[in-house]
Amino acid sequence: MPVARRETCDGRVIAHVDMDCFYVQVEQRKQPSLRGLPTAVVQYNSYKGGGLIAVSYEARKCGVKRSAVSL
Repeated sequence: MPVARRETCDGRVIAHVDMDCFYVQVEQRKQPSLRGLPTAVVQYNSYKGGGLIAVSYEARKCGVKRSAVSL
């Protein structure tokens, strides 16, 4: 991915990180058999249920979307 650079530098670095996919990528690193497959990570709360907190790009192509978890 190309990196945009400014002519002047004020010491700041700005990075865009897709945290929506981060937890899926952690699981795919731990379990390589999940790589390339539609994958989602669920956060479960015993008294409120669960919700999808991360969705892989493959799962997004299948129409799966992240859902908020009520705390």
